[in-house]
Amino acid sequence: MTHGLPSNYALPDMPLQGTSLTTCGIALTAFASQVLASQTSAARLLGQLIDAGADKRSVALRLCDLGTGHQAHETLSLICEKIGRAFQCAGLDHSTLEITVDAGSIAPQAAWEIRRNTLGAGTVNLVLSDALMSSALQSGALATDSLWLQLWHLRSSSVVSAFWPSASSRCALLSSESAADVVPDIGLQAPGQSAWLSYELDLLEFADAAGAIDEHALQRSLRKSVDDAEELHDTIAWPTPAMQQDGWFNRRLAIRIVGIGDVVMRRGLDPELHSSVLELDRLIRYVRCVAERRSRQIARTRETLPAIAAVNPCRNLRPGQVREAWERRWSLAIARSAMRHRNLIVMSPWSIFPRNCTNYRYANLLPLLRHADACEFRRKISLARWSVKEFRHFHHRAWAVRRRIESATVVAERL
Repeated sequence: MTHGLPSNYALPDMPLQGTSLTTCGIALTAFASQVLASQTSAARLLGQLIDAGADKRSVALRLCDLGTGHQAHETLSLICEKIGRAFQCAGLDHSTLEITVDAGSIAPQAAWEIRRNTLGAGTVNLVLSDALMSSALQSGALATDSLWLQLWHLRSSSVVSAFWPSASSRCALLSSESAADVVPDIGLQAPGQSAWLSYELDLLEFADAAGAIDEHALQRSLRKSVDDAEELHDTIAWPTPAMQQDGWFNRRLAIRIVGIGDVVMRRGLDPELHSSVLELDRLIRYVRCVAERRSRQIARTRETLPAIAAVNPCRNLRPGQVREAWERRWSLAIARSAMRHRNLIVMSPWSIFPRNCTNYRYANLLPLLRHADACEFRRKISLARWSVKEFRHFHHRAWAVRRRIESATVVAERL
C-alpha cells in the first residue's frame, strides 16, 4: 500500500515497491498533415516525445491522416525521419518509441521497413478496423489477402496487430468508448491518453499441481489490486494533462488475466470440448465478479465516479416534480449499478494458449474474451509453425467474438 504519498506523487513506468501495480505509458495521437504543414505543430509533438524520452516514459505515437498508397508511405517516412533527427540531437534512444498506424492506410511490410530504416528496430502497432476485418471475410478480396500474407510473414517481428476498437464498462450507467490507440509495452487497445493502472493476474500462480485454483488467495489478490488502484489514483501525477484528467474522470484499472491456457493444460482438459470452455468460463467469471464487487463496495463509501456523474440525466432539468422523479430514479440506479472504476478486466487473445505452446486447438477458448472490458495484443509465444490460413482464421475468430459481444450489448441496451 502507499499510505503517506504526497498528493502530487509521480509514478514511474515500473512496478512500485510493495504493490503489483504498474502505470501504463502514453498513447499519443498526432495528425500527420498538421505535423508536416506546421512548424509549430511539429515542434510541439517533438517536444512531447523528447520530454517523455528524457523521463524514460513509454510512448506509442498514433499517426492519423497518413493518406493511402504512396502518399502514406512518403508521409510516414518524413515524420519518422523528423522524430529520428530530433531524438538524435537530444541524445535519446528512439528505438523504444512505438509507432501506431491504421492498417488500411499503409501496408504492414512498408510500415515495418520505414520504422526500421528511420528509427531502428522497434514496435509497430497496426490497427485493423472493423471495416478491414469485415472485408477480409469476403471472397476475392485481393487487397486483404495481401494484408494477411504480409502480417503472417511479419509474425516473428515486433509488429502488433490490434483489432478490438472499443473499451467497455460493466457499469450499466457507462457506455463503451472508441479505442483507436494502443498503449505501449502491453499493446492494450484503448482511448488516446487514457490513464491505466495495470495488474497482471497470472492464474497459474494460484493453481496447484492438478490445476485447482486457491480461490481464497485469488480473491485476496484481486481485492488488494482494486484497493491499491483506488488509493494510487488519488496520488498519481500522470505525465500529460489529458491523462491526469482521464485518471480522475475514469479511474481505470487493467486486471490483465494471463495463464488461461496453462490452467487448461495443467487440469488435463481438452480445449476443443465445450465442457472445457464452460469450466474456464466459470473461473474467469469469478475473477470478474470479485473485482466488480470490490469496486462497487468502494463506490458506496466514496463520491460518485466523475464519469458517472457526468451522465446524470437530472443535471439539465429545472426544479420541479419531473426533476424530483428523475433524481429518485437516478439514486436507485447509482445504488444498484455504480462502480468506482470504469474498466477492470483486460484479456488477450494470446493468453488462451499455454506458455510455449501454440497448438491451434486452444483457439476454441476464444469465447472467454467476452469477459474483457478491453483487449491487449502483445504476444510472447511464437507462431513460427502456424500457416497463413491458421493465422488469418484465428484473427477472424477472435474478431467475431467481439462482434457478437457488441451485438448482444446493443440488444440488451434496447431492451
